[in-house]
Amino acid sequence: MLRTILLFMILFVHLSPIQPEAAKNPSQLKAAFVRNDDLWIKIGNKERQITTGEYVRYPKWSPDGQ
Repeated sequence: MLRTILLFMILFVHLSPIQPEAAKNPSQLKAAFVRNDDLWIKIGNKERQITTGEYVRYPKWSPDGQ
């Protein structure tokens, strides 16, 4: 009985049409990354250096996305 329920749950998850929401416009996509120990941000196709000469690791978005 338990095996049947587990099998049904696995099949349901794999067959359900759940897809992650993507940005409607590629220019809305944002990414933060570290390059040469400095923080960079990429919005759409443009990259901008945020810090200079600082040792940055593991950037995170704030709750408001800024």
